[in-house]
Amino acid sequence: DDDSEKARKKAKKAAKKEKEKQKRKGIKHEIKELNEKLGIDNDQRSPLMGESVAEFYARTTDFWNNEAARTVGQTAADRGEPLSAKELKREGFQLAKSRYEELKPILDRLNELEEMQREAEEEKKSKKERKKDRR
Repeated sequence: DDDSEKARKKAKKAAKKEKEKQKRKGIKHEIKELNEKLGIDNDQRSPLMGESVAEFYARTTDFWNNEAARTVGQTAADRGEPLSAKELKREGFQLAKSRYEELKPILDRLNELEEMQREAEEEKKSKKERKKDRR
């Protein structure tokens, strides 16, 4: 009877451990998927965690102004109405703002997932330390 109780507890503990492992795998998978989906690995096209629109644009000004010149500026030039430097900067900012707003919810979710992952890792570490201390 005592052996069956030990076996039951061991099985329960193993199931709990497996569930936690699967949860961590799920978080890692979702993080990877979101990064791939939106090409967040390109820091010129993607805001950093906690970065405002203005900070994002300030850090990536050259990229967005070149994008504006390549797209909007070319279209205007084709019509015979080239854009001024100020207009190109304005268009560059609009492109950066649009990209920022597109990615903001995804970045917020990534931040949330990374926090969950960090907490899970800390909990796992503290459990190991408690187990080590008991010995």
